[in-house]
Amino acid sequence: ECYVSRASVTRFCEYFGFHSWNNFQSFLVKTKKVKEQQIESRFSNIDIESIYDHLCYIAKNDSLEFKNNLKKEINALVEIINQSSRIYLFGAVYPLSLAVDFQINMISIGKTVYSDFQSEPMNEDDLAIILTASGRYVGECKSKFNLICNNAGKKAVISCSNRYSSLQYINHYLYIPTTNKNSFVDFDYYTILILDLIYIEYNLKYCRGK
Repeated sequence: ECYVSRASVTRFCEYFGFHSWNNFQSFLVKTKKVKEQQIESRFSNIDIESIYDHLCYIAKNDSLEFKNNLKKEINALVEIINQSSRIYLFGAVYPLSLAVDFQINMISIGKTVYSDFQSEPMNEDDLAIILTASGRYVGECKSKFNLICNNAGKKAVISCSNRYSSLQYINHYLYIPTTNKNSFVDFDYYTILILDLIYIEYNLKYCRGK
């Protein structure tokens, strides 16, 4: 149906270390089942409040107002994700590497998530999420940022800097203040925890019980 020869499929599988298509397919099925079991096990023991508390601890702000605002901002982004057909993640190499688990988790529950792109146009129902600690990505990668902004679809930014929060192209700006002079150090933890919370909140709201 895809006009691909059996020989090409076999070479593709062998390239990744599998002996045959059946061997490759068996591995995929097994991996998917393991992932589903991991998800089920995790959600049976999840303590979402402790994750929010840990975010507050990193931000050195344990006020109820700060925590509630975090929940509001994260759930607002979850709503946008639910309305989007595809998610695109942008940022420097390291922030994107921190988002790999988020990408895998979201794909496992049926959401299409890409890491960066070169020329593929985004549609109106797509979402671009830009991960940048200091906002430097926006300033230093102007051509890529302009490409993102000139594409259709919604745009969101997760950052420890609010200097780009007023940009008219950005639909949602999740600003996490930090007291650390090296904001990128805190941002590593922020990225992992925030993306984890987005996945958990999305799963709880739109996937559990279905």
